[in-house]
Amino acid sequence: MSEAPAAQNDPKATEAELEAVVARYRSGDEAGAAPRFERLAEVGSAAAMTWVGYIYLKGRGVPVDMVAAFTWFARAAKASDAEAMCWLGHIYFYGDGVDVDYSTAREWYLKAAEAGDADAMSRIGQMYFYGNGVGVDNAIAYQWYSKAAAAGDANGMARLGNMYSFGYGVAADKAAARLWYSKAAAGGDDNGQHCFASVLAEAGEQDEAERWLRKAAEQGYEPSINSLRERTAHRMLKEERFREALPLLEQAVSAGSAWSHDWLGHMYGAGRGVRKNPEKSIRHYEIAYEGGRHSANNIGRAHFKAERAEAALDWFRKEAYYPSSSLYWQYRVLEAYPHLQQHPGEADELLVKAADAGHVYAKRAIALRMIKGDKSFGTRLQGLRAWLHVMRHGLRLIMNDIYDERLY
Repeated sequence: MSEAPAAQNDPKATEAELEAVVARYRSGDEAGAAPRFERLAEVGSAAAMTWVGYIYLKGRGVPVDMVAAFTWFARAAKASDAEAMCWLGHIYFYGDGVDVDYSTAREWYLKAAEAGDADAMSRIGQMYFYGNGVGVDNAIAYQWYSKAAAAGDANGMARLGNMYSFGYGVAADKAAARLWYSKAAAGGDDNGQHCFASVLAEAGEQDEAERWLRKAAEQGYEPSINSLRERTAHRMLKEERFREALPLLEQAVSAGSAWSHDWLGHMYGAGRGVRKNPEKSIRHYEIAYEGGRHSANNIGRAHFKAERAEAALDWFRKEAYYPSSSLYWQYRVLEAYPHLQQHPGEADELLVKAADAGHVYAKRAIALRMIKGDKSFGTRLQGLRAWLHVMRHGLRLIMNDIYDERLY
């Protein structure tokens, strides 16, 4: 949604006079600008009418008055002001002082688009993309986003970037996505800046990515603000400055960061920067899992340490992202609690599968079993050879690995 209507020429109000009022408004004197906007509107300036509708809608220099806002937007629309038509579309789309009515919103957006309003073009695209009052149609959405982008709308450019990035209605094309995100970012769209930063980060251009994140954050774009918190916290965590990272992680989890919940789960589980608290660790890991993080093994290990074997098994069986680690930890549980095996020998079967998948700890466990004389896996000599082979990876075995996915 536009932050404020732009001044336009009108035969009954000189451009200089309208620009002076707009400048006064933008300098912070909203109360002083309001009556001057109304005076220009009363003498027939369509652009001023749109401004008056806006200040009443948002309560800028005047009390919020939805009836007055609607009235002035309607007058401006009747005077052929495209932006006012778009604002009427917003009113019906969001239900500002009226019932939500997608059909009427779309009518106003179409009128505004036909009159050249780029924001309205983008809004029609969004309606077809999300199915607001119309059937979802990515092809039509793409057409409207393209029109909006061609008309200079940065939001439309960002939306095109999304379509190319994820292959919505078009073939996925990372180069095209990057191009449109860059155009949207340069045009000041906060979502475009955030997405462009993500593309840059993926390409290894970290400094430039952070620059665009900061631009979006300066506009109050919450995802970028949170990304900057996460980036700063990640640098601290890599340097093991856990106590310093803690407040940033807590702020990020308040904004819904699953990544930060994952790290807090680790910190409370290991007592890094905080006192050990198994219950808090499990809860943070669970929220991280619900938010899309691959935390099932972490939750399982936390339950295993708390001697909750059945709960641990349930979580290990849910893990899909780190399958070999899941197999190994299922083996560990069943080795400690053999009565939970679904059939005799299940634990050993899981151990072999984990080792075959490349899990170093599983290979080490089999080597030790052979050295101790377990002939079901091989001879002592074979065990010794396997042990020497595994110990080539000794450094990796002692390094911190919060996912315990120790593979060759």
